Amino acid sequence: MSKTWNDVIQDHVANQTYKYYFTFGSGSNYKNCFTVVEAKSEIEAREIVLSKIGNVWAFCYREKEFEGQVDKFGLREIPFEQITKEDATVKRS
Repeated sequence: MSKTWNDVIQDHVANQTYKYYFTFGSGSNYKNCFTVVEAKSEIEAREIVLSKIGNVWAFCYREKEFEGQVDKFGLREIPFEQITKEDATVKRS
């Protein structure tokens, strides 16, 4: 049985992922840095980050919202695989 156009579109939408950009607070070792997570939704992206480093990031942006921020704020990307909870945690004195 061949797929209908509706089936093809539904399959595409079900497998679609988006890029989400996470930034870190000024007390973190990742100050002025961001990382990128690909996920099907913002909720899934947040769950991925929470499961790896907890709630130690500052903001989550969709790709369109993040446009221009690297240049505007001088941000540096850190690959998600290299992020650690210890380094992301805000240091308290």
